[in-house]
Amino acid sequence: MKSRVLWGLVILAIIAVVFYAGYRILSSDESSKTKPKEGNNQQISSEIYFGKWNASIAFLKEKEENSLNLIFIEQNNGNDFSKLDSLVGVQFDDTEIVEVVEYDIFKGDKTGNNQRLMNLIVDIKPKTNQGIDKFSTVSLLYKDREPEVYNIGDIHVYVSQEPINDAIIVEDGYTVSYPKNVFFGSFKNNTQREFRFVNLTSLNDGITYKNIKINGVPLDSGDGMVIQPDEVFSIEANLEVNNNTDYQFLQVTPVMHYIQDSKSCEQTLMGTTYGILNIDDKKVKEIINSDK
Repeated sequence: MKSRVLWGLVILAIIAVVFYAGYRILSSDESSKTKPKEGNNQQISSEIYFGKWNASIAFLKEKEENSLNLIFIEQNNGNDFSKLDSLVGVQFDDTEIVEVVEYDIFKGDKTGNNQRLMNLIVDIKPKTNQGIDKFSTVSLLYKDREPEVYNIGDIHVYVSQEPINDAIIVEDGYTVSYPKNVFFGSFKNNTQREFRFVNLTSLNDGITYKNIKINGVPLDSGDGMVIQPDEVFSIEANLEVNNNTDYQFLQVTPVMHYIQDSKSCEQTLMGTTYGILNIDDKKVKEIINSDK
C-alpha cells in the first residue's frame, strides 16, 4: 500500500514538472514576441544630421554618371550600432531628371559626444537628354519602417548631351583654395584660332566669380582678354556665395565664356568641391545646428 502511494506521488511530481516546464516555454515565447528587440531601441536612439551643400552637377556625355558625397554626422549614444546598417535604399524624390544608380556608406572615426562622421556616396545618372533641375532632400529607405527624409541643401543639375566643346582644355588642373575661396587653374586654347575670353560664371545659384584675372591681369568683362592658338593661360578669381543660406560644403561647376570668329561660345567644366577636407569641431556643430 505504501509502495502504491509512493509511486503515485512520484507520478504527480513528474506531471507537475512537465506542466511547469511547458508553462515556462510558452511564457518565454510570448515574451519574445512582445518585448522590443535591443536593435530597435538602438535605432530609436540614433540621430542623423546631414551637411548642407550648394552643389552643381553637369552631365555632358551620354550615359554619364556622377557622384554625390553626402556628408553627415551620426550620434548614437555610446554604442557602435548605426541605423544605416538596416538601410535598403536611397532616392531623391524631388527631381525628375536624375535617378540613383548605387550607393555606399563609409564610417569615419568617432568624435566627442558619441558622434561619428559618415559619408553617403550616391552615384546618379540622368533620366533625360536635356534639362535643368534642382533638388534639396534625400530619402533613406529601411526594411521595417517608414522612409526618413533629410534636407541636404541645394543640388543643381544640368543635363546637356550636345556635341562636347573642347576648345579649352585643362592644362594643370584647377581648384578652389581654403579658406580664402580663391579659384585657380591652368588651361589651354585647344584650337588653331585665337579667341577672346570674356567671363567666368557658375551653374550654382548665388555663387559668382569676382576679381577675375587672366595670366595675372584683371579681366575687363567688356573687351575680354585675347588668347592665342595653343596658348596656355591661367585663371584666378574670388569665389563669392552671395545669398543668406548657410552651406557647409560647395561643389561649383565653372562655365567659361569666350568669343571666337565673332560667335559667342561657352564651355562647362567639371565641378570643384570645397570644404570637405576641413571638417573640424566647429563645422560638426554647424551641421548639427543646421537641422534644428
